Amino acid sequence: MPCKYAARTILKLYFTELYSRVLKYFLKHLIISIPFNDTTLRFLIPTKWVPQIFRNLDHVLVSCDYFKLAYATPKRGYIVLDIGAFIGFYTIAAAYLVGKEGKVYAVEPNPEAVSLLITNIKLNKANNVRLYPVAISDRNKVLELYIGYYGAVSSIIGEHTSKYGGIERIHKVKGITLSTLLKHIGIIDVLKIDIEGLEDRVLREAKDELWRVRNIVVEIHSDVVNAYDIETLLHEAGFTRLVVYTASDMPEQIIVYGTRA
Repeated sequence: MPCKYAARTILKLYFTELYSRVLKYFLKHLIISIPFNDTTLRFLIPTKWVPQIFRNLDHVLVSCDYFKLAYATPKRGYIVLDIGAFIGFYTIAAAYLVGKEGKVYAVEPNPEAVSLLITNIKLNKANNVRLYPVAISDRNKVLELYIGYYGAVSSIIGEHTSKYGGIERIHKVKGITLSTLLKHIGIIDVLKIDIEGLEDRVLREAKDELWRVRNIVVEIHSDVVNAYDIETLLHEAGFTRLVVYTASDMPEQIIVYGTRA
């Protein structure tokens, strides 16, 4: 796995989180550094999202939950599609792994997260990232995005956002289907998708176009989306070597991996 120095990084994040809880009364943002593979990634984070944002950072870049399997880990020259990019933890890591020869397409509908994602792309000189500030849905139409008090929990399903911290505001956003995006981009080496309760609907809509995807990583909330349904859908779409992974500290969050290899 490309994540490094887990124990030391967790300890550093713990103290940074405590520090941030005090600083959020004085500062709006912090820049943190995270060791990854043989480099260091930097991220501008809003202090108002502490402590949730540190759990997300641990999930993606310390525990390495999206990189558990070799076939699902981006490699040099890969084309990666990150749906639900948030402020860029996975996007920036994938951009580093694919190198200048590869490309990362990042999709994020929350305007505040998009602004931070743009900054983090610049901070890491990730010039191989292309950003789509849209919502992936099962419909091509303007949608209402329910933005949570914690920005990562934003969804076009209002009940989902309400359950995980509450709705801060509603934002109109352009919605496009996954099949539309896949036709536009072409062949995808790794598709990572985490869209707060819509995974089954989106994948089902795009089922006939999933042949364009070589490897897939789907994160779901088990109280909203059934992991078996996702596994079955991916199998029917031609994915093999399906693996279902649950982190011990987040049993409600399940990751389904699949490949065509």
